[in-house]
Amino acid sequence: MKKLLGIAAVGLLLIASGAFAAEEGKHQQGSAGMSTAGGQSVKGELVKIDGENYTVKDKSGQEVRFVVDKETKLQGQIKEGDAIEAKIAQDGTADYVKKASEKRDSSGGGGMR
Repeated sequence: MKKLLGIAAVGLLLIASGAFAAEEGKHQQGSAGMSTAGGQSVKGELVKIDGENYTVKDKSGQEVRFVVDKETKLQGQIKEGDAIEAKIAQDGTADYVKKASEKRDSSGGGGMR
């Protein structure tokens, strides 16, 4: 009987720790901005390419990581240092990556007068 209770307790601990790890993984993805309903769009500087793993730093300074795979549409030559836009699916893979369109100040002032 004690052996059966011991096995049951170990089983419950394993299940609980697995659930905790899954929740922790969701939290970590959310803090990287990659766990939103329907995915997300990110715009910023491409700071690192490591194989299929890309890291972008957005305007707020937050780094967003995503994966570029064979299904990702790469528009143009993308390299580290480029300003890019990407649409990232919930699973962390990019639907597309393209160079960001630069918006210029059309007033011609460029600053305060």
